[in-house]
Amino acid sequence: MRTVTDDELRLIVWTVMDGCLVKRFNKTLNRDTVHRIQFKLSKKRKIDSLKRLLDRIGLPYTFNKCKKSGLNKLQPYYIRIYGSLNRRISRELLNGVKQFPEWFLDLNKKKLKIILSIIAITDGSKSYAKYVWPTTNKHDYDIIRTLCSIHNAKYIDYGPRSNRGGFVNSKIQYVIGFYLW
Repeated sequence: MRTVTDDELRLIVWTVMDGCLVKRFNKTLNRDTVHRIQFKLSKKRKIDSLKRLLDRIGLPYTFNKCKKSGLNKLQPYYIRIYGSLNRRISRELLNGVKQFPEWFLDLNKKKLKIILSIIAITDGSKSYAKYVWPTTNKHDYDIIRTLCSIHNAKYIDYGPRSNRGGFVNSKIQYVIGFYLW
């Protein structure tokens, strides 16, 4: 079982939900490695929440306006994380992949509450007393559904749904509803 602090867990979930693992070619290792974790955000509540977490952890980050914000007005700000905790999160705990790791299934109910609370403020939307989380990543959906089952957390499995956007390359969305207790 992996040992992670509550704030490291929050940052892992933030990374999977709204982050990006920016990779660069490492000549020494002769392969791509994660160079930084990057978030491209627009909503003030999300920016403030992530900055509070990073400040509490004591993790240095940069906060800048996107240079190409004229092209992408929806996400005009970058928050970038470098350094040793970036490497621990991206390489060791996420193994260079932006999805919930299998070791999440070993986490206790307290850690599940943390995971669900971050999903709620990042990609979840409130619907009455519950939060609804759609994702195109079936693996992440399965991890959360399994964790909720393991810990008898009340959830609603809406299952797979077609994305009603009507686009040719639209993806199936897996939808789960959950409660924060």
